[in-house]
Amino acid sequence: MSLKNFFLSTLALKKRTMTFTRLGSPNITATIIVHPASFENISEAAGNITVQGHEFIITKDEIAKIVGITALKKGDKLEDPELGIMTIKDPEPMYDLGGSILAFRCRTT
Repeated sequence: MSLKNFFLSTLALKKRTMTFTRLGSPNITATIIVHPASFENISEAAGNITVQGHEFIITKDEIAKIVGITALKKGDKLEDPELGIMTIKDPEPMYDLGGSILAFRCRTT
């Protein structure tokens, strides 16, 4: 089994469907599958206010299904019925051993 196949089969154990939105002219909206990471982001914002966020992994194959998108960027939105609307704040590519992007790790606010 290749590293990519192992990675994708492991991610498949835990997934949820969300609505992806990129604001622009025109707005791009699609339903995608994301994989929650075992990380809950709690950071301090200006004025000692605590901001809670989440972290998700979105595969490159899933992003390729969205017409007009090749990568995630800061400001993209994810909407979930339970978690509400979240803004991606710092998508980081996840590479395989050959240097190809497998997925993006996305922290949200």
